[in-house]
Amino acid sequence: MEDQKTDARPSGCGIGRRKLLQCEIDARRESLAYIRAVAQTIRTGRAGQYIQRFRREMTYDPLPALRVLRVPAMSLFGAGDRLIPFEKGVAVIRQS
Repeated sequence: MEDQKTDARPSGCGIGRRKLLQCEIDARRESLAYIRAVAQTIRTGRAGQYIQRFRREMTYDPLPALRVLRVPAMSLFGAGDRLIPFEKGVAVIRQS
């Protein structure tokens, strides 16, 4: 008997139990590969580059770029975004 599809299932996974288990195994392998890549970055001393980039992104002010924008644009916001609250993002777009 096949499982019913749920929202928690990774995209591209079939409905069958075997296919779902294979997708979960693949997702865990990808997670492990990501952890290994992060560890390698830290070991090789490149973490500072990523920290600097992250800081630049976190302090970026989009208003100057938005004010000179002269083409139609679509802005997407996520209510569950932990870095940029939904209300703040909408306020920035309205200011431009």
